[in-house]
Amino acid sequence: MADLPICPCCGQRLIPQDLALPPIKRRILDAVQRRPGISAEELRTSVWAADPNGGPENPKVIHVHIWQLNKALQLHRLRFRGSTSHGYRLVSTEEIAPGESSALARDSARSRAQSRDEPNAFQIIREIVTAHDKKPEAS
Repeated sequence: MADLPICPCCGQRLIPQDLALPPIKRRILDAVQRRPGISAEELRTSVWAADPNGGPENPKVIHVHIWQLNKALQLHRLRFRGSTSHGYRLVSTEEIAPGESSALARDSARSRAQSRDEPNAFQIIREIVTAHDKKPEAS
């Protein structure tokens, strides 16, 4: 696959505009591209700004959307990277150090093991997000 072009202003990879994404995921992607380093709370506020209820009650829903976006973006060798000090940004998978990806997998496995006490918590949120993505958005 050819490398994606890089924005001359911010240095981020430019995502093909014809990438098929549900509206919420498109808003997440657009928000992170507009503001690299955006915090999870700012991202949540931006994505659900038009929602009269302020978006989903569970703040972890944004993490599920990011996880699903990472799966879609892996074909383009991209992923979202988030940290409490630097916020969310889009990075090339080549920018991730070899040991770092195994650390991410280990942290993910640890998180899944801890959530076993709460039966299928991640699965329930993922199902809600997936069902929401399939509903057409009101204009």
